Amino acid sequence: MVSFGLRVLPASRLSKLAALTVVLALSLTAPSPTAAPRHRGPCFPAHSRTLIQTKRARVFRVPDRNSAVSFDTLSCAFTFKPARGSPLGRVDGMFGPGEAYVFQPPALSLAGFLVGYAVDSCDAVSCITAVAVDNLRTGNTMLVRPAGVNGIPVKVGSLRIDVGGHVAWIICPEPVYANGATGNIYGGRAPDCLRPGAQDKVLKSTGGGHFGNGNDANGMPTFVGGNLSVLDRGRQIDPLSLRLRGERLSWISGRHHRHARL
Repeated sequence: MVSFGLRVLPASRLSKLAALTVVLALSLTAPSPTAAPRHRGPCFPAHSRTLIQTKRARVFRVPDRNSAVSFDTLSCAFTFKPARGSPLGRVDGMFGPGEAYVFQPPALSLAGFLVGYAVDSCDAVSCITAVAVDNLRTGNTMLVRPAGVNGIPVKVGSLRIDVGGHVAWIICPEPVYANGATGNIYGGRAPDCLRPGAQDKVLKSTGGGHFGNGNDANGMPTFVGGNLSVLDRGRQIDPLSLRLRGERLSWISGRHHRHARL
């Protein structure tokens, strides 16, 4: 009998080798778990950049050479047709004819089909900072109100909403210079709303609300409805630290985490 030097493997070794071969083949053909999915359609226009996204909606920005900040911020719900990206801050009666500059994350929040955001806008007479909640399913605005306590422009560090449309946010004062002018009202947080140090406030609004047709004694648009609460104030508040888990808000003040119910 002629021997060719072949070694016969036991059946158990053969089964293990076959299983390893199958696993290796699947790993070569399966997509990487860290690879971004390839999205298409109106909610994913070319050159867009995701700001926040859930399984129901996406908030993103697209380049705009005509904007002072070189981009526009839009939102889009996935499950409704025809789906399309809608610019945030374009609410009738909310602002003058000027552009709307939306604060970027962490001052953007999605909860179900609701998107909460803060926005700066100026007309020929005055500027205003507002907080708004839009329903992406209906296209309606559930809430729009001044972001500050007295209606003057402020900076918004972070913002959170829940599925009921309740919203909380942290504001910092808009710098006022020696000549009486304020800073650039372009939805930016620099220089004093990036870290503790300014006289910040943590605010909460429940219930609907909207701007009225007239202006107050300071020339600011009047506001109708809604309940505003001041949860905290001080120079040790981290303006970017607001978080929401369930109904529990949290933020950092000094070395402490503070909490409230939204």
